[in-house]
Amino acid sequence: MSENSTNESQTPLPIELVEAINNLKDFDDFARLDIYSALSEIFSLIPVRTYSTKTKVAKAPIKRGWTEACYTKKEFEAFDYISNNAGIACGLASGIIVLDVDNIKLFDQYIRNHHIDSAYTNTFTVKTGSGKPHYYFKYPKDQFTYGRYQEWGEISVCSGIKKQVVAFDILGCRSQVVAPGSIHPVTMQFYTIQDNLPIADAPEWVLDLCRKESFADSNARPSNSKGIEPDEVNYNIKPIYNDYETPDFEEDDGYEDSSPQRRFKDHFDDIVWWGFGKEIERATYPNEAFKNSNYLMFPKSRRSYMCFDLDYTDSASAWKACKLPEPTITIVNTHNGRSHIVYELTTPVYWPCEYNKTAILKKPVAYFKAIRFAYDQQLNADRSYNHSSIKNPFSNSWATTWVDKAYSLKELASFVNLPSIKEYFEATRSSIYAGRDPELFNIARKWGFLNVKKHFDINSFKQDMYAYLNKYNSDTIPLHWPDKGPMQNYVIHEKTKFVSEWIWPKRDDKRYGRVIKNFGVMGLQPIQKNISDDERSKLQKENKALGTKHTHKTKMFNNDSLILNAVDELMGKGMIISNRNLVKVTGLSKNTIRLRNDMIDSYFKSKQLQLSITK
Repeated sequence: MSENSTNESQTPLPIELVEAINNLKDFDDFARLDIYSALSEIFSLIPVRTYSTKTKVAKAPIKRGWTEACYTKKEFEAFDYISNNAGIACGLASGIIVLDVDNIKLFDQYIRNHHIDSAYTNTFTVKTGSGKPHYYFKYPKDQFTYGRYQEWGEISVCSGIKKQVVAFDILGCRSQVVAPGSIHPVTMQFYTIQDNLPIADAPEWVLDLCRKESFADSNARPSNSKGIEPDEVNYNIKPIYNDYETPDFEEDDGYEDSSPQRRFKDHFDDIVWWGFGKEIERATYPNEAFKNSNYLMFPKSRRSYMCFDLDYTDSASAWKACKLPEPTITIVNTHNGRSHIVYELTTPVYWPCEYNKTAILKKPVAYFKAIRFAYDQQLNADRSYNHSSIKNPFSNSWATTWVDKAYSLKELASFVNLPSIKEYFEATRSSIYAGRDPELFNIARKWGFLNVKKHFDINSFKQDMYAYLNKYNSDTIPLHWPDKGPMQNYVIHEKTKFVSEWIWPKRDDKRYGRVIKNFGVMGLQPIQKNISDDERSKLQKENKALGTKHTHKTKMFNNDSLILNAVDELMGKGMIISNRNLVKVTGLSKNTIRLRNDMIDSYFKSKQLQLSITK
């Protein structure tokens, strides 16, 4: 473990920070961001959810791959914590193990039964929003790894009925604990500092419970961990899992290597995101995901399948009525007859995402989208479906049919008439959206292109975009989608982060003007779909005329500014203000300069007058 990390985790929090945490009264994002920033210098912090209607999701990490923070500190990004809680990633990076008491009565009983003295309480302690303690201990610097341990016990619910509950958790590597300054999702009380004592050595009984294997006997952590010095350990290290999390690598599922079932499984990454319901909230090895989930998330970086959500009864055979090819997979909800039909692609299409957004070919993606658009229309599929997740075809909750067929994009395209570019983008440009998600994305994109030049750093750009989208989500989305209401806060956060980071590099692009030309810079009303061709043609001509006038005015203004700046530059260098010199500096034509000679003379005289007054 690095010396800095160890020393920081042993030192109590500064008095001013403790006072700031314990004096929190209101849900003040700015005050909490200051607190989280200070904590991030001591511990390895991650953003976690503040609220959720589902108990298991409340207090859960927001970002995928968050467990990496247990081994390596990440740079603190304030934007990630707006309206969110903070979590401390336990383990090597923070240098801590945390004893989390869930049921005080059962915990006290465990302490008595095992004859444990109260010395464990003499350490840095956080009081949770539910009034229970978190005891912080030093993460040992030895050859062992320390993971998570849960102790369960029985409580009486009512006469004759008992229930199993967690008595306490011990949180080590690959675990996180809600940080002080956060707010409890149920009690709405803040996590505060109960005892600002130095972080004590972990008691032996705590270590015995959460100790896993030694580095020498197991593959415990990806190499290059900052928590282990190279001269201490020389092993090929992989992530550690609790016994109940260990995947079965050798399980034989009975599928042949060439079967569509095997191809479907093999196309996933080493870690698969999945959920029991539509909310994708877990990440495990593939075998566990295929066994336990009802929904799976496709790999972000590529599309090996084209999936359609048919949100109506008896939809499994809709492809026949539409004279489309037979799907590779048909997944039916037997309760309501709704289905997913899925076409396997012979060649995957690599998709823009945070991992490879600059390293993809745009034409295959556009071709894929055009085919998907045409199939959506033919099948009357749900256009708000984002094609990133799918019903798990191996789940017993659905009836699944497999066919050993795969298609090229060209083969799929041969069954439909592909839309023109005009038709494809008409829905976006006319502000008629397929769902809340595409509406928010396009609103974010329009606002971003219009406002990116007004900002000098990406953080302020993100914050302003977040504020705009948050208000739009609260005020407008419920009006457009009264049966669904506003999107959850984490969706606004993710949209803001993705769109702002996508747009920001384009602000200095020389072709910026062309990039934003179709994003409502003139504020013209969209042309409605239900008007006649003559009316449409008339409106298009009027809009083109307005656009030409707008472009001319903008160009004139830009040229004027360019010329006046050139005059300043020449005067600063003591050079003659001549048409020839102005042409050289601005790159404009002689005729453009001549047409503005009166403006140049007037500006030059005013500058001379200013200089004479100054002298």
